[in-house]
Amino acid sequence: MKFLYITTISFILLFIGCKEEPTAPDLTSPQNLKISVIQDGVGLKLEWDKVSKANGYYVYFGMHPDSLLAIYKVVDQIYFIHESNELDKAGTGYYGILAVGGEYDSVVGPMSDIIRTAPYEAPDIILHERDYESGDSSAFGFGALNPKNAIYAGVVLSINDTSCRWHIYLDDGQSGTTIDSLLKFVTPQDSVGTNHPPDVPWDSTAIVFSTASYAPSEIIGGFAPETDGIDEEEKNVFYLLIDNEYYAKFSVQSVSPAGVEFNAYFQALKGFRRF
Repeated sequence: MKFLYITTISFILLFIGCKEEPTAPDLTSPQNLKISVIQDGVGLKLEWDKVSKANGYYVYFGMHPDSLLAIYKVVDQIYFIHESNELDKAGTGYYGILAVGGEYDSVVGPMSDIIRTAPYEAPDIILHERDYESGDSSAFGFGALNPKNAIYAGVVLSINDTSCRWHIYLDDGQSGTTIDSLLKFVTPQDSVGTNHPPDVPWDSTAIVFSTASYAPSEIIGGFAPETDGIDEEEKNVFYLLIDNEYYAKFSVQSVSPAGVEFNAYFQALKGFRRF
């Protein structure tokens, strides 16, 4: 009887010792990450497909696509809302999603595709007044270098160029010599002073001077500023609404008889008013 007892205990110990450990889940990257605009254009919602065997997801964010940091963990949902008050502090940048699983999130899947909210920048643009050499270098617009990959660039053109669509031009409202204290940004189908609007077959741009931290939801002005001229100290930020869908921003650096120098920003996310 003693022999049987020892054998039974040995068998139980052997059985326990050979029991297989649970395998860790094999996680994939979250697919179909997409972003939509909420809160009247100042908040964001990220959504993605569910990853099998995932316990949760980490939302990554950063000012550059190669320096993302985890900012939030999502459990039992496949979306994340970045609200306006949080974006006031975070600003614009890049997002990615990681799925986690296993015990205590010990297994981490690969990163999703990176999605962008950072605007496209066109720095150190110099725009000349409308009368400068028959219109050369007096119009500015954002063009899509690669529409499929949403890559945009700012381009300076002649106001008389009807082959390339532009969004704004510079004018002081006077014929002849340039009066830099009267220079304004003007939309394609509008004009200031005694000048007539340019002869181009497009419009769909509105502009406003604003001290707000993000673009106003409605912009209807044909030129800005409405009174006086552009002042690099007091009136240096202007917002554009293009095609009633896209927002852009100008930050004026200097004003002189030679023209206006500014940094331009184009927000490729439809309806998003942050830069």
